[in-house]
Amino acid sequence: MTVPESLIAQNILEDITNRKYTPMNDASIQTAINATSIFMQDSAERQAYLNREMAIMDYESDKAMWTEEGRAEGENRLSRLIAHLIEIGQNDQILSVTKSAALRNQLYEKYNIM
Repeated sequence: MTVPESLIAQNILEDITNRKYTPMNDASIQTAINATSIFMQDSAERQAYLNREMAIMDYESDKAMWTEEGRAEGENRLSRLIAHLIEIGQNDQILSVTKSAALRNQLYEKYNIM
């Protein structure tokens, strides 16, 4: 049986209120603080760390942009295929191309929709 989160939160709040628990008493937090204080004393290591963090943030930002661009391109490509199917009187294939990637890709190639 698991303990409800609200009960856990209430117990932690009571421990903090009664000063039985402080974040500094947590061994993992204290270890991280000690490692950080040692790490931050070396300027080359600190700079390398900051550079890595900035590269990660840049990558994540770029990835979100690439995903959005890819989604927009895919929607545009599907829209052009559907418009072409309507123009040539193949309305009956519209539902099929929205459900089948294989058919979609076949028709993209057939109608030269890049």
